[in-house]
Amino acid sequence: MIIMQLKGGLGNQLFQYSLGRCLSIKKHTPLFLDISFFHDKTHEDHLLPHSKFMLNELDLDYTICNDHDSDRLVKKSRKAFSRFKRKIDPYNTCLFIEKGIGFDPKVFNLPKNVFVTGWFQSEKNFFPVRDLIRKEIRFKKIEDRANELMASKINSVNSVSIHIRRTDYFKNDESESYFGILGLNYYKKCVDIMRDKVFDPHFFIFSDDIDWVRKKFKISENITIVDINVNAHPAQDMRLMSLCKHNIIANSSFSWWAAYLNCNPDKIVLAPSLWFGTDPKSIKDIVPDSWIKIDNQW
Repeated sequence: MIIMQLKGGLGNQLFQYSLGRCLSIKKHTPLFLDISFFHDKTHEDHLLPHSKFMLNELDLDYTICNDHDSDRLVKKSRKAFSRFKRKIDPYNTCLFIEKGIGFDPKVFNLPKNVFVTGWFQSEKNFFPVRDLIRKEIRFKKIEDRANELMASKINSVNSVSIHIRRTDYFKNDESESYFGILGLNYYKKCVDIMRDKVFDPHFFIFSDDIDWVRKKFKISENITIVDINVNAHPAQDMRLMSLCKHNIIANSSFSWWAAYLNCNPDKIVLAPSLWFGTDPKSIKDIVPDSWIKIDNQW
């Protein structure tokens, strides 16, 4: 069996699930999701706030590890992870720990019984089953008039989503330095490019800092600030972004997945050329080749 540890927000969990799904298909073995991270405060990331399991906000088939599933493999893997962390060799154990940013093709050589933990932020980690992943990941249909009216508005115009992520990246100085905060210049460049490429664009702005957007983000085109979910229903914001015909994303796995799940065959996706503030080379495996990288400076 493949045991995939989930952690982080919705975008991170989708990357982790997608790798696990790919491995389970390639190895002809079941996939189980380990969500113990969200209940164990000792695992809380010092860069990002403690998150919660979010795949239940999607219409997605999955199996969660429970006491019955926690056989010798899970117990052994968790013990190794707790005791040794990154000091062990992940290729010679039933535990695989992602060693750093970037795609590692050795992930496909793992045994069929393995506990996997990491971020795995690249389409390359599930490229062999990418079409299946896009087909399987579906948003739950909710009876919410505000979201349905917004979806209708998005579908009626040449919609362009803009994602602005700020609050958790400002958690502390280390977070700000590590992730990097996209400035107004990046978004202005992206808006200008969309003006040139898209006829009569209408911009839909999504953010975890709506007050900042209202005060600072000024463009002359038609804009709609999407504040109906107010961070309470992140999957619905991702759904609305994915319905837009084109996307301007942040250095965020959340808007990455919104753009990736956009089904428009002619979509234009603009992404920052720098993804993490501390590693300028980290972009190479994250942004698909068909997306346009826009220069940004921290």
